[in-house]
Amino acid sequence: MKKKNLNGAVFRQAEQPDIELYEIESLAGSWRNDQGAHLTLDIDAMEYKWNSELGAGAGTLFDEFDGRGLLMALDDEGSAIVLRRDGTMIIETEEPGFKGTVFSRE
Repeated sequence: MKKKNLNGAVFRQAEQPDIELYEIESLAGSWRNDQGAHLTLDIDAMEYKWNSELGAGAGTLFDEFDGRGLLMALDDEGSAIVLRRDGTMIIETEEPGFKGTVFSRE
């Protein structure tokens, strides 16, 4: 898997960081988006399963401990799973069925 490159990026210190920390175990279980796709995350086995009108599949979850958090082996780079403050989740990817959708607990 290739990693995203931050060369040339400029960072400044925030007065008060706005970072939500959570345990990856809180992502475990079944999720569904508004397009009807189902996603199940098995944190103990570090695997995921999904199904939608586009098909079905399974894959690996991993964490490279580089600050991106839990990733799905969904594309060449690994797609970040982002748990939002409202308890919903998004997956940062260009893959159809996952791109731009919000997942909620089933």
